[in-house]
Amino acid sequence: METNDIYKAISKKTSDIDKIFKAEDLETTSDFYSNVFNTMEEGVSVLGEDLVIKDVNFAMRKWYSGKDKIVGEKCYKVYHNRSEPCEACPVRRTFETGKAQTEIVPYQTGENDEAGWQELKGYPIFDDGHIVGVIEYIKDVTYEVNLFSKVANIERELGNLKTQNDILKTYLGQKELEKNTLENNISLNVKKLVKPLISEMKGHFEESSVETEMISFLES
Repeated sequence: METNDIYKAISKKTSDIDKIFKAEDLETTSDFYSNVFNTMEEGVSVLGEDLVIKDVNFAMRKWYSGKDKIVGEKCYKVYHNRSEPCEACPVRRTFETGKAQTEIVPYQTGENDEAGWQELKGYPIFDDGHIVGVIEYIKDVTYEVNLFSKVANIERELGNLKTQNDILKTYLGQKELEKNTLENNISLNVKKLVKPLISEMKGHFEESSVETEMISFLES
């Protein structure tokens, strides 16, 4: 099916198009869709059942300006540098189910370019109950995906920090318990062993002022 026929199929899908846009004929309606098609900031492709690109809007031509040919080529060859269809292809699922499908996939427009992320949405185009094509709506979501990844990393780091903080609290608590236990043991030993010994020493040296002073010092 040619691109103009697809535009006509889209116009047939809209029941009251003449009331909404007051188009005098089908050609005017097709021109309207063509203008909307090309003024969108997001990428739009029209694909046939064989995944051949029937048409693309200006945004797609700008994104893939480095390609020698776009229209007439397989979408997976132009957009993903592949020799076979992508495994997670929403367009193929749209043809299979007859329903709109969505997928977020990585992309790379050139060998030296960093990989980005695209949100792909496939919308079926029907003509007399038969799918004649799919409109693939393409939005670059690299910023959103990278932001989500950064937030996830921060949350993970905060989680690790909380875990480390809990471990440190447990460790300090254990050390405090050991300190208290040691102090109690020392105090108990002083009461049981040292004090009786000092009392006994006082009895032996109570007439000697020098020894008595030393014992008083030890006692204090």
